[in-house]
Amino acid sequence: MGLTAEDTVQVLTISRSCMDTLKAGNIDEALKMLFILRDGKAIPLPAEKEQQLRKKIKYFPVVDYKLDYYSFSSTDNNDVKFQIEFFKHTSSDDHTPNTIGFMFNPVKIDGVWYLAVKEATKEATDK
Repeated sequence: MGLTAEDTVQVLTISRSCMDTLKAGNIDEALKMLFILRDGKAIPLPAEKEQQLRKKIKYFPVVDYKLDYYSFSSTDNNDVKFQIEFFKHTSSDDHTPNTIGFMFNPVKIDGVWYLAVKEATKEATDK
């Protein structure tokens, strides 16, 4: 079954909800929104993966964000990439890099969208 405009709306809504939660500083709540794929099922983040993400989020806090791009190709191989601003420039002369990319891999299982995190073994759909 193909993806629909409603799928796009749902995925972007849950993605932005997670980013808004991170921006508000609610790391625990945001991490509860994330999953990994195992044997075709979305499972909550294992402790090790949660700790890795928590460390990255604390090091690169979401001060602001913008949607960079999204690409939907199937129910299990999709990209939603955000550009995260992790500190504000103090002047217009400050050109210190202050953004980093963050990508989700939304998956649809049994009619429900899950916000899975990209894993190193999963290729991006933009290649």
